Amino acid sequence: MLIQAGLVLFSGALGLFCLFGIAQPVQFLGVVERVFRGSGGIQTAVVVRVIFGVALIYGAGTSRFPLLVYLIGGLLLISAAILPFIGQERIDGLIERFKQLPTNVLRIWLTGGFAFAALLIFALWR
Repeated sequence: MLIQAGLVLFSGALGLFCLFGIAQPVQFLGVVERVFRGSGGIQTAVVVRVIFGVALIYGAGTSRFPLLVYLIGGLLLISAAILPFIGQERIDGLIERFKQLPTNVLRIWLTGGFAFAALLIFALWR
């Protein structure tokens, strides 16, 4: 029960962060750049993915859509394992590409992120 509450809170924070990005895309990209660019970017991304992925797999059995939650958790763990091989330079390049997107396209991406967070909240809330 505590794991699910934490997952709902984390998913809610993710959704709020996406809403912040929809309202303030330039500031959103600045935050993303400060967190994920540079020497600690990959480590931060890997740690977040591992913790969130393990928690999703652990809490999948009591969710509304256990197979979907389990699958998302597994994909997060796979991405955490692959991410160090991608390298910080590619991560920095991806951030640069997102910075060059038109504002409306970035808002569409973030709307998808918000919808994903809302789906997780719905799946996990009991």
